[in-house]
Amino acid sequence: MSTPTKPGRLHPGVGTGAVVIRPGQLLMIQRTGSHGAGTWSVPGGWVELWEDPLDGAVREVLEETRIVVANPRPLGWTDAQHHDEGVHAVTLWVQCDYVSGQPTVVEPEKCPRVEWVSFDLVDQLPLFHPMATWWPQQKWFPHRGQHDNCLDCGQYRSEQTPQERT
Repeated sequence: MSTPTKPGRLHPGVGTGAVVIRPGQLLMIQRTGSHGAGTWSVPGGWVELWEDPLDGAVREVLEETRIVVANPRPLGWTDAQHHDEGVHAVTLWVQCDYVSGQPTVVEPEKCPRVEWVSFDLVDQLPLFHPMATWWPQQKWFPHRGQHDNCLDCGQYRSEQTPQERT
């Protein structure tokens, strides 16, 4: 009998990235303790055996942030091959509607920071490889990078990135 291995080690693993937005902001976590330590991404993780990836995205948001989301729908996918770490992941990007809750650090050993980040600040953060591949392709975010005090979406420009607030 073979010993189970972590997803993405012997064969590509399937993960989810849960895109949760509210006016002008994206829910993000800072990663630590695994590949991509110190980088930022949206909540997400490996899809469990027999789990629907859309359900996995909803589960990961709740587990990592205590935020309740609903109505998961696919946005696309990326392929990330981390040769130096021996990990190959296919990430399914899933948009979820925010329902309730405040960003809460639930797993400090995995994600020490959980925050709503202004769209215009996302590019200034060190992004997790799959997020760094996916995010620049997203032109559908309203006013992405083009808003200062936008009354239509309630967006304001923060003077500090999450890293600068520590």
